[in-house]
Amino acid sequence: MKRDEEATKKAKFVSSQSFVSTKGHQYLYGVIDHGNRRWAIYERVAGQCQLCPTPHFVDWMEGEWHHTAKTYGGRRCDCMDCGLWSCRHAHVALHNRIIKWARHAPQKEAAE
Repeated sequence: MKRDEEATKKAKFVSSQSFVSTKGHQYLYGVIDHGNRRWAIYERVAGQCQLCPTPHFVDWMEGEWHHTAKTYGGRRCDCMDCGLWSCRHAHVALHNRIIKWARHAPQKEAAE
């Protein structure tokens, strides 16, 4: 996977390992970059579950970030376009297993 150095710099990631690929996909590393993206996805849909047939509010601490695309060797793309907000029930049902994840808090001040 090749890094797009200019796009990566413009993205202003906190982790030096996070990057934008030459194909435009984003691969995030670190608690801050993941937390900021999770927060952006949550805000984009005002906390509404995007996996259930009837949208419903899912609190920040209870909701989960569902990745819709795998691109680089099976690695999940962390782009906004490849992320959905979901309730735990729908996320577990979709994958047919419990998803392991960490509750990354957004740290916008660190990303600016």
